[in-house]
Amino acid sequence: MVTFPKSLRAATAAALGIAILSAAAACHSSSPLDRSYAPARAALPDQPLPNFAPPTPVNVVNPEPTATAPAPQQPRIAGTWTFTVPTSVTRIMKKTGEFTQYSLYAGRPAANDTPIVVITVGPPDNASAASIAESDPATYKITAQRGYVLNGNIAHEWTGTTSTGSAFSELILTRPGATEESDVCHAMATARNAAERTQALDILKSITWTPAAP
Repeated sequence: MVTFPKSLRAATAAALGIAILSAAAACHSSSPLDRSYAPARAALPDQPLPNFAPPTPVNVVNPEPTATAPAPQQPRIAGTWTFTVPTSVTRIMKKTGEFTQYSLYAGRPAANDTPIVVITVGPPDNASAASIAESDPATYKITAQRGYVLNGNIAHEWTGTTSTGSAFSELILTRPGATEESDVCHAMATARNAAERTQALDILKSITWTPAAP
């Protein structure tokens, strides 16, 4: 058995104690829990907060999203069909609850004279909006037909000769973007000679749709 001197044992114990204290101090200083931090607090004022008004309600376009949305309705634009006639042409107007009709005669008409142009304005479901020549082939022999734009309006035209040998030209006019309620302009011109033909064509070429003043 080896025995250390008492002085050596005391020195060793002292050194060991210093080492243990140093290690404990090192561990204690490295712990984040032992560190001090500045407290983070909200800066609350001592005045009461303003009381804001409730939000404005938003109107629902379609309250039933599973239902079919209604088709947009186009506003009806008011206007009139206009035309120009020479001073030598006599104009006779007839107006009913369904349509307005103008009968135009070359000069002063006699009792049995027929008009050179008949212009009728009425709704599209009215009988006057249908072609007379197509519905009466015995009286009107169609030799040509076409579609084109006349004074900014959509025109469908039938031309040919009547059973009495007169030339005829029939027009059905609608304006672009017209709704189901928009009036249709129907014109039927017949001419027995070159002078009547010139007058009738000039009247047909002048037909246009004029919107009403706002």
